[in-house]
Amino acid sequence: MESWHRGRTVLVGDAAYCASFFSGMGTSLAMIGAATLARELTAAGDDPAVALPAYDEAMRPVVDEAHGMADSGADILFPGTAAEIEARNAWMRAAAPF
Repeated sequence: MESWHRGRTVLVGDAAYCASFFSGMGTSLAMIGAATLARELTAAGDDPAVALPAYDEAMRPVVDEAHGMADSGADILFPGTAAEIEARNAWMRAAAPF
């Protein structure tokens, strides 16, 4: 989306950022977005005309980075070869705390 707001209406969470399941960032983006919106509204003295463009500007790089994580997430969930499956499983076993 070009903008996550129009007038006094603003989108947050999945409605705005549409994070891929493969990025693992849906909940994180929703929480960051809500906190960013609250911060920008406070900083702007509750003036949406000032706060909402600032919210868009602050969130854009965060969302772009999260969208970029989707490829590596898909690689972990769906390895393409038997060797990649074994490497993924070995990595998971090594990362397990038990």
